Amino acid sequence: MTELKTSKQKIGTISADAYALFVSANGELTSSGKAMDRALQGSLSRAREQESFRAKAGNVLFYYTNSSETPRVLLASASPGETRVTQLREAAFAAARSAQKHRLQNLVIAFDPRNEEEVEAIAEGALSATYSYERFKSEKLNRILNSITVLSAKKAERAAERARISSEAAAIVRDLVNEPPNLLSSEKLAETAKRIAREDGLKIRIFEKSELERMGANAFLSVGKGSEIPGRMVYLNYRPKGKPSAHVAIVGKGITFDSGGLSLKNEQQMLHMKSDMAGAATSLGCVHGAARLRLPVEVSALMMLTENMPDGAANRPGDVVRAMQGKTIEITNTDAEGRLALADGLAYAETLKPDYLIDVATLTGAQIIGLGRLVGAVMGNNEKLIRKIVQAGEKSGETMWPLPLPEKYRDLIKSDAADVKNSSGIPEAGSIQAGLFLSEFVSHPAWVHLDIAGPSWQEREWSIYTKNASGFGTRLLLTFLSNLSKES
Repeated sequence: MTELKTSKQKIGTISADAYALFVSANGELTSSGKAMDRALQGSLSRAREQESFRAKAGNVLFYYTNSSETPRVLLASASPGETRVTQLREAAFAAARSAQKHRLQNLVIAFDPRNEEEVEAIAEGALSATYSYERFKSEKLNRILNSITVLSAKKAERAAERARISSEAAAIVRDLVNEPPNLLSSEKLAETAKRIAREDGLKIRIFEKSELERMGANAFLSVGKGSEIPGRMVYLNYRPKGKPSAHVAIVGKGITFDSGGLSLKNEQQMLHMKSDMAGAATSLGCVHGAARLRLPVEVSALMMLTENMPDGAANRPGDVVRAMQGKTIEITNTDAEGRLALADGLAYAETLKPDYLIDVATLTGAQIIGLGRLVGAVMGNNEKLIRKIVQAGEKSGETMWPLPLPEKYRDLIKSDAADVKNSSGIPEAGSIQAGLFLSEFVSHPAWVHLDIAGPSWQEREWSIYTKNASGFGTRLLLTFLSNLSKES
């Protein structure tokens, strides 16, 4: 991973391959940028005019100087309509990506942050840009920056360390989501969780098929009946020293490959279904990040790991299963399998008696249609908790949009054969229908469901994400956990 450093030295006094300067939405340079422009006798301003440089997302002007100490300057900007923190994060991402594409080794970012939050945002954006997954490339691009130095007039070591840890946690998630499905089965993912638990000093327990059968986790187990690889439920727990300020349980959907089962997806729909375990990976990244940050909050992560494949033993449309909580479910669509896995995960998580219950999942295509690939959906039974999630997203730059759970829509999931059905077959309000289904298996008064189907996987490079797995939700939930610790 790229080395992240902070420095209080003045601009131009550190030897580097390039300096990155920030251009605000109104086209203004910060004080460091103006100082650099003066040192270069106004050549930056002239270059901006010649190139018609304007502030917009991802816009970078790469400028060669005649200085041996500062041979290159990157002018970076971001989306004009965003907050300053978001702009700094996006501009840092754009600058670091540009530096990598030019095969530079050392980058100094001189954006003149005003506080720790801005330092953290700059570091997060830059570190996100350095991520790459090249495990199976015969020829490595080898474009990783060796070091990034963030200049700050105030103390910034704590902010940089938080950014480093949260970015590392997100990188773990991205690696897992990018991993080919033939190499990341439920068994392999459980082994990864075991290794991380050992390194972080976490409590871990892996529930195998026989134990899950005794527990009555029939909804979850039914999903994997068509696979040769048995499903597993992995429980990890981080408990801080002293009395925790709160206990948060995070349940993650972990479908290591989703073919749709007998309700088979088409070729295009199936192409990136290795990413259907992003929720479980996010829960693992969060408990790892909480331990490394030493947050005073207890975190329990549940990874519901299985594979949805078609064969003679697979779920059939019309089958009825009884969930751990006791309700019966008519399976009308085997491709609506994630909610079956989460139903039992949520029921078990409630037995842990957490203060807050969260599930995170790549649950519905309707979420992608409604909110796209930069905004996740949040819904639940506790408005205060929903606001906390939205606020954490505003701070972390991972936007969540609240959706309602109207009681009148509950009729859509009523079943003639069982207590509920897993799919109505009606396309309207698909994400809300899924949320209502999950609510049938929750009695906890502080529960939220995060649907990250769109933002967990990026079809192109934009905002603060490289192409493919984004790690979306990891920094959001770590921010939420950090905010909880400050409330106590």
